[in-house]
Amino acid sequence: VPEGKPLIALEGHQDQVSVVCFSPDGTLLASASYDTIKLWSIPDGKCLATLTGHTSTIKTIAFSPDGRFLASGGYDLKIKLWSVPDGTLQPEWTALTNAVYCLAFSPDGARLASGDSDKKVKLWSVPDGILQHTLIGNSYTVSRIAFSPDGMLLASNGGGSKISILSIPEGTTQTTLTSHSSTVSSLAFSPDGMLVASGDSDGILILWELQGAKRQWVLFDASLFSELSQQTGFRNFRDKKSVKSGLVCTCDMG
Repeated sequence: VPEGKPLIALEGHQDQVSVVCFSPDGTLLASASYDTIKLWSIPDGKCLATLTGHTSTIKTIAFSPDGRFLASGGYDLKIKLWSVPDGTLQPEWTALTNAVYCLAFSPDGARLASGDSDKKVKLWSVPDGILQHTLIGNSYTVSRIAFSPDGMLLASNGGGSKISILSIPEGTTQTTLTSHSSTVSSLAFSPDGMLVASGDSDGILILWELQGAKRQWVLFDASLFSELSQQTGFRNFRDKKSVKSGLVCTCDMG
């Protein structure tokens, strides 16, 4: 891997591969292409199962933390849960009324969160698929969500350029992160739950401190510094440091 050499080519899909996901133990790889999912063993690349049942483009897949299940969702307004590695489809979940753009299991595997085009985050029990909570208040399609390591918080990009930090399971907004100036396209918590990383469609990456001083670290290409320092969304830059071809700046939240 450090040399960047291909280890193996996995062939068998008939359409564009839109999303891939490793199992937690790294022994399986799931790949989705249009309405079909394949499960591959790693590192030999053997196809263990082909999962069919979706009727339109699959937008998201996610393994449960214990690796027993794979969840999938997409444009056919359905969430499906498959057992791993045999690919058996679990009983049908409640039908949805909007496309599913993202899925995330809680760290204990007891809940699955889904984000959809109806600007809502839904929490489902696993494996029975009972809808537990619907979290509202977003103003855009929810396409990225992430649980904190303790499962008590959920980050959502349902505000377009804004990030909502919600308490789980009641869905109360704990804080809203607002320094991005374009759509947030990626989200992740640090392993200790103290930081949230977010990236946007302009290529900006921000690290957010959720406790204490609540600082931000803004990472971007050095050529963008003059332009960004004039934007009202980024203020009180300090401690500018060069990092290879980019910059890291610390700024105050608020």
